[in-house]
Amino acid sequence: MKITGKIQLACGMPDHSIHKRHPSKSLLTLMDNPEFESEEFFSDLSENTWAFMQQGSVIKKDHVAAGLCCIQLFMNSSSQEEAIKHLENAKMHFDDGLSARYKAGDSTKLVTKGIRGKSASEKLSEEGLVKFSARVAIQVDVVRSFNDADGPQWKYSLFGNPNDPETFRRRCKIGETLIEKNFDLAFQVIYEFNLPAVDIYAGVAASLAERKRGGQLTEFFRNIKGTIDDDDWDQVLGAAINVYANKHKERPDRLIDMLTSSHRKVLACVVCGRLKSAFQIASRSGSVADVQYVAHQALHANALPVLDMCKQWLAQYIAASPPATAFITGVSTAAPAATATATTNLQHLLTSGDLDHHRMLRTFKVARHQVFFIFSLYDSCNHH
Repeated sequence: MKITGKIQLACGMPDHSIHKRHPSKSLLTLMDNPEFESEEFFSDLSENTWAFMQQGSVIKKDHVAAGLCCIQLFMNSSSQEEAIKHLENAKMHFDDGLSARYKAGDSTKLVTKGIRGKSASEKLSEEGLVKFSARVAIQVDVVRSFNDADGPQWKYSLFGNPNDPETFRRRCKIGETLIEKNFDLAFQVIYEFNLPAVDIYAGVAASLAERKRGGQLTEFFRNIKGTIDDDDWDQVLGAAINVYANKHKERPDRLIDMLTSSHRKVLACVVCGRLKSAFQIASRSGSVADVQYVAHQALHANALPVLDMCKQWLAQYIAASPPATAFITGVSTAAPAATATATTNLQHLLTSGDLDHHRMLRTFKVARHQVFFIFSLYDSCNHH
């Protein structure tokens, strides 16, 4: 039995040649614990060998090594019952390790890295041991949330190197799947492992909307309400709204009403083809940019009544704003020269290399479009 290098408690099969075999032959990766440097246990060992190593570690009172062996046995488990048994044994060993430290009066929080010759228990700090024990408890709850028909146990393992993309993807997938089974546990997994909550929530919202699970979607939004800020809340809602609008060709009015931002409501109404509602929301919020956006969409959709409403509102806004009126009156005759000057300045900026070229170009095009739009409104007002 060969032992070399660094222990890793893997929870998946990263894209390396050694991991393309059966999961029992994958390299173990220590779970989120950069302080811990021990030996490498190449897991192309039989289950009996791992069990033997666990028993040997217990005899030597190396509780951490015994716990790590139990975690590898969990990874190789063929049934839920077997997996839970190994995880409970692992937690027992880690708790025994903590008790042994307390009895010895060892409350050291930091351990020097890379010191050869120490046992696994000696190389792991008390803080790391507490973290291990807590995460094993979470893993037990995760395993209990699935069943044998859902696939092999290693697919639902949270253990792994946080810098490994495969580990990250698996954890996110587990969190996303758990939301529909046990939201409280999913929430715990997401925040314990620093997973991107908003991205996961948006994925769940889109999935539920695609399957038209209206009741579950309502319950889901009730669960996440208050756990994320308003901008993130609107982003998650938007994921569901887009699916209803683009795939099902439906207008999810109830979801749109749940949005907190007037701007997001305008965008959602436009996506759903509710241009009149979009104008009403934009005009009530007093957003010139949103009214201009609705007018632009109405022009492309040939929705002339909505376009007229937008023009009238913008004309009234301009008339009620003396600075805007004075500005337009003063520069309307010089628009071609002003535009040419702006273009020359833009070209100079683009060749200087001091700015983000693409962002500056987009900004200029939007600004020029808005100026010409206001000029056209001003001219139409003069004709009237």
